[in-house]
Amino acid sequence: MLLLTSTSDLVTITTGSAGTVLVHTSWVDNASGTITPGRTDTPSITTATTTTIVAAPAASTQRNVKKISVFNSSATVSNLITITHTDGTNPITLFSATLAPSESVEMADSGNFQYFDATGKPYQTTVSGGAGAFTTLTASSTVTLSPASANVTISPTGTGTVTISPASTVAISPTGALTINPTAASTLNNLSVGATTPSTGRFTFLGAGVASSTSSYVTAAAGTATVAPMVVTGGTNLTTAAAGAFENDAICPYFTTNTTDGRAIISAIQQFRLTANGTAISTVNNFFGTTSNISLVSGAYYEIDIEMYFTWTYSTGTGILTWNFTNSAAPTSMNIHGEWTPVGGINSTTGASNLCVDIVNSTSAAQTLTTGAMTTTNTQYARFRIFLHNGTGTSLKIQVTPITGSTVTPLAGSRWTSRRIPTGNTGTFAT
Repeated sequence: MLLLTSTSDLVTITTGSAGTVLVHTSWVDNASGTITPGRTDTPSITTATTTTIVAAPAASTQRNVKKISVFNSSATVSNLITITHTDGTNPITLFSATLAPSESVEMADSGNFQYFDATGKPYQTTVSGGAGAFTTLTASSTVTLSPASANVTISPTGTGTVTISPASTVAISPTGALTINPTAASTLNNLSVGATTPSTGRFTFLGAGVASSTSSYVTAAAGTATVAPMVVTGGTNLTTAAAGAFENDAICPYFTTNTTDGRAIISAIQQFRLTANGTAISTVNNFFGTTSNISLVSGAYYEIDIEMYFTWTYSTGTGILTWNFTNSAAPTSMNIHGEWTPVGGINSTTGASNLCVDIVNSTSAAQTLTTGAMTTTNTQYARFRIFLHNGTGTSLKIQVTPITGSTVTPLAGSRWTSRRIPTGNTGTFAT
C-alpha cells in the first residue's frame, strides 16, 4: 500500500522529455471509518514538468493509494519518468526509469512497481538479496543483476535451452573476470571474446571440439572424414612478416620463425607412388597408370620431381626409349633436367655418356627426351626435375614410348612429387 496521511502528502510524477504520458490513479479514503473510493485520470502530460497525480487527502483522512498506471503513448519519444512521494518537506523517489514508446509502469495494491515493455510483458529489472527464477528475461535496454558480488546462475542444465533475447548481439560486460564454465555436453556458439584491439579478451585454455588441456593453450579435436581439426582460410599475407605467424595466401602455407630469416614456405607436396610393379608398357602410355596425371592451376608455378625404376625388355638388336611430358595446354615456360642410368642398366658402365639432357624455357605443350640405344634386358633408373610456369593447362602427363618390340615394366617405389611455389621470392634477403 501507499499511504497519504496528512494534508501535505502528495504523489507526483516528473517527466524528463516533451512527449505524451498518460497517468491513472485509484485510491480509497478512510475518514474515521467512513470509506470513500476515488480516482484521477490526469490530463495528458506533454512537457518536461512535475505533475501531481494523487492530491493530498482532507484533514483527519487517510488516503490509501491502490493503483498508479503510467503509459508512454508517444510513438517516438523515450521519457524518463520519476514517481515521488512527499510529506511536504521530504520528497522520496518511489520509482524512476526511462519508458520507451508504448512502455508502461504500474503500482499495484501491494505497493510494488512493475515495468512493462511495449508488448505488455513485464521487465525484471533487479534481483537482489536472494535467488530469482524467470522463464524469460527480455529487455531492450540495460538489465542489471545485483548485488555485484553475488553468483548468477543461468539454468537449466543438461538438455535444456537458455535464450537471451533479443536475438542480435548480447554483451556480457563485468568489470572483472567473467567465467563461462559449461558442462562437457554444452556448446558455445557465435561467441566473440574481446573488442577490436588485441588482448582485450582471451581464454586461458581453449578446447576446439574437445576438452581443453593444461599442457596446451589450444587443443583441437582429431579430424574426421567430414571435419578437419583446423582450417586456415587463404587470404592476404602480412605486409611485414611477424615472428610466429602462420599464413596462407591460397598459393602456399607459410611460417615465420623470426624476422631476420623472414617468412618461409611450408612444403605442401602432392605425391603419387607405385606400391607394386606396374603392367608392361609396349606402346605410348602413362608410366604411373591411367589416373596419375599431375593437376595444375592456371598461371601457377611448380617444382616437380619424378623418379622412375623400370625393367627394360627387348628381344633382338638395340632400342631406345622416349620420355613424353605433355601439358594439356602450352606452358608459359618449362625447364626440364633429365638423368638416367647408362644404357647397360643400373651399376653398368655401358653407354656411360648417355646420362643427362636438359630443356630450357620451353613453351611447347609436348616435350620428348630420348635415351641412348639399349641392347640387353636390364633394370633402369630415370629422374626428371621440372620447373614449370604453367599457362592455362590443367594437367601434366608422364608417359613413356618404347621402341617397337620392346616393353617397359614400371617398378614399385617409382614416384613423383609436385610442389606449388609462390610467384615471387619468399624470405628476407641481405645486400
